[in-house]
Amino acid sequence: MVGQWWSVILTSAAPISELRGGIPLAMAGFHWPWWQAFVVAVLANWLSSVVWLGFLVVGADWARRKIKLIDKFLNWLYARTQAKHEKSFARWGSLALIIFIGIPLPMTGAWSGAVAAVIFGIPWRRALWLLLAGIVAAGVIVTLVTASAMGLVL
Repeated sequence: MVGQWWSVILTSAAPISELRGGIPLAMAGFHWPWWQAFVVAVLANWLSSVVWLGFLVVGADWARRKIKLIDKFLNWLYARTQAKHEKSFARWGSLALIIFIGIPLPMTGAWSGAVAAVIFGIPWRRALWLLLAGIVAAGVIVTLVTASAMGLVL
């Protein structure tokens, strides 16, 4: 049982699979109840994204101060990304980040959402709660889809 817990936690915390892999693993692979799969996967995904967000904030700030080439690259990346997506963020505000994280598609999720939060200058504490809201939305969607595929009624 401990091995199952770690498998679900690590799958949900990983940057590519996130809870989109953890919930189906727990429900279909290990036959956990939906609520247990949801709670463990959401918490693991959120905690790993909080660590990633903190690394991005501290690491990017340090790298920008110490390495001019990285500062130049990050300035270019931030300006390019902001120009490309500023209309969506201006129109939808924080909801844009929640939707970006919450829709379970490739290259979206909490880890990518943390990068977006840093690029768009969302304050760290606010970003934590926006990440959680998006992760919960994704968790609800993935849990419902997994339950439906398994023929479960929630």
